[in-house]
Amino acid sequence: MEHQLMDLPAAREVFARTRIGEFSSFAYPFAGHEARVLIDSWVLWTLIIDQLFEEKLASGRLCPSPSASSDPAAVLRAVDTNEPPARHLAVLADLLPRTTKNMSMEWKRQFYDGVALFIRSCHLEATHRMSGTPTHGDLPTFISLRRGSFATALFLDLVEKVYGVSRPTDRAAAELRDCAADLGGWCNDLLSYRRERGREDGNNLVLILARQHGCPIKDAVREAREHVRERAWQFHDCRAQMLARLREEEGDEQSVADALQWVLGIELLVSGSLTYQRRSRRWQE
Repeated sequence: MEHQLMDLPAAREVFARTRIGEFSSFAYPFAGHEARVLIDSWVLWTLIIDQLFEEKLASGRLCPSPSASSDPAAVLRAVDTNEPPARHLAVLADLLPRTTKNMSMEWKRQFYDGVALFIRSCHLEATHRMSGTPTHGDLPTFISLRRGSFATALFLDLVEKVYGVSRPTDRAAAELRDCAADLGGWCNDLLSYRRERGREDGNNLVLILARQHGCPIKDAVREAREHVRERAWQFHDCRAQMLARLREEEGDEQSVADALQWVLGIELLVSGSLTYQRRSRRWQE
């Protein structure tokens, strides 16, 4: 209300169909009140940004190419070069300093990159819809872009802020993050493919599999579920590899505790996000 977002039809639509205030309680259940307000504000902002691209497509005012900048504000201004979305930018300018306060410069850079990636990925998906060309030529390309447009990076980064731990630097941890990102986006696609059919055929795992294989939707749903199941097992494999490394290295107890807290935070985010999606009407209608 401070930034007059409730004057926007998109904001009212989000509140009508999405239980915004419940996301953090499922995905970050041990976060304090201030952190939960911040997290749920990011959820609201990402959903309104997603709707912004629908509006720009409908009005024919979408800039034909997204910005490559790592500055989220610059990427958002490039959505419509004639009239940048002032209210969306104002909220972004409010959220970013509140989120990065007391965090390291490296974490701040990482978080900015994640927010910029989200906006740019949404923009890229929208430009493909505008041109009428398929968004993804192959599954790996889709997976990479879907991680961005589902805003996975910024919410994974928030795990570090909420629990006060740093991300482990080994390869297994990086792969575990990728698994978590894919599980969030793909489960969302399984919930929402009915709503998106015909409108976002190139931005949904189920619909892409159906198109690529020329198979009925029910077969594509079955295959998408297998992708999710396999990725879930890969998540646990990465977790086991991390635990084995920690045991072999015999690191100090605090480092081990921080690494375990990080893994638990990621796991809670994935499972809590799915619970939240299933409770909200937005993706299933």
